[in-house]
Amino acid sequence: MLEKNSILFAGDPHGCFANVIYAVFKYKPEAIVLLGDYNLEAPLEQYLQEIIGMTQIYWIPGNHDFDSITEYENLYFSALSYNNIHLKVIEIDGLELQGLAAYLKGKIGCQAIFLNGKTSCII
Repeated sequence: MLEKNSILFAGDPHGCFANVIYAVFKYKPEAIVLLGDYNLEAPLEQYLQEIIGMTQIYWIPGNHDFDSITEYENLYFSALSYNNIHLKVIEIDGLELQGLAAYLKGKIGCQAIFLNGKTSCII
């Protein structure tokens, strides 16, 4: 989290979003950025139903999000599909945020988040 609790970054939930939901209730961020590896057995919005409307939700894919057609479709065809920040620049609470998922051999190899043009997070 940044000092003002404006953006929460969370990665690799692998199907368990309880800690993400808890953190949103505790810190009340302006936005949350999910950093891949969701292992979704249902559409993403079903996992995050408790926090939809409380905070802006953005995501970037990870390598495990291509493990099966079902996992891919539960992410890319979810109600939150337009919140994918891969190759996009968005503004959250006055901060410019850019997302990049690096593809290696047809799969995501790593993710990078840039805040105001500076590398902030590489996974």
